[in-house]
Amino acid sequence: MQPFDHKSDEIIFTSSVSVIVLKKLSNAIRDQNLILAIIKSIAINNDGQINKVGYSAPSSDGQCDVIKKPLQLAKVSPSEIAFIEAHGTGTKIGDPVEIKALIKAFVESSQELPKQFCAITTVKSNIGHCVIALGLAGIIKAVKSLENRIIPPMASGSFQKPNKMIEFESSPFYVATKLQKYEEQRTMFASILGIGMGGTNVHCILAEYLNNSQETEEHFDETDKFILPFLAKCHASLLEMEKKMIVHLEYLKDENALKNVEKTLQIGRSQYNFRDVIVTSSLSDAISQLKMTKMTKKVKFSSPNIIFRFLDKENILS
Repeated sequence: MQPFDHKSDEIIFTSSVSVIVLKKLSNAIRDQNLILAIIKSIAINNDGQINKVGYSAPSSDGQCDVIKKPLQLAKVSPSEIAFIEAHGTGTKIGDPVEIKALIKAFVESSQELPKQFCAITTVKSNIGHCVIALGLAGIIKAVKSLENRIIPPMASGSFQKPNKMIEFESSPFYVATKLQKYEEQRTMFASILGIGMGGTNVHCILAEYLNNSQETEEHFDETDKFILPFLAKCHASLLEMEKKMIVHLEYLKDENALKNVEKTLQIGRSQYNFRDVIVTSSLSDAISQLKMTKMTKKVKFSSPNIIFRFLDKENILS
């Protein structure tokens, strides 16, 4: 798909499965969870029948209203939004209507805005239109961008020249065509816009979470021990798993990442016969131990013998 491009004229439907975990911020901090982003505000509305050609036609007015509401609720100025994860249908009519709504909402929510300060991007340029799963895909993309403080670009080559009905040059927006680091020394915000076929519009504002690294550094202790278990169906698979883990650990730069590696390896894993485990306190030690691993033992599973059997009254009498 080529959203916002002069060649955009069709929707490519795809499939997607996405999962996110939501938790009240105070509870997540209390439980020392890894917090990737904060939902600052959400708004949802429906166009109704006002100024609409038909049921599936988009409404600039309806979209404008839903864009303004979260800005007011979150007390965030449009000038603070780093990028828009747009709906971007990739159609000649839908894209201009969406940009018109964004321009109107931003201008009406702020007195003075610089030209082309806010990036426009959409996950549709990467994975197509995954229908009801699209919103979560956009949320995940925005969350990872905030976590890494980057402005994500459109898929390579998907945008070359703007739709003739969109005047980006005189607007607060530009289409992101290359990866950028967010250099502003302030909280990074992202705006996610979703538009339904029947006129339902949703707008969400996310903010980066800044305290993960600070809290982890305060709790990290060089004497902490991390238990890293490895399980596989055969000896060759176990060795291959450990080989891949060495590559992953060598890529990591932060010692605190061991806590996440430990949790991933311990939770939700199937119990296989071939096993190995290392107890470590640092990345370098974990890598060293894995490189020295040569032998593993096969654990035999058998049904336990029955020692006592306790029957209830009914079974005894019968």
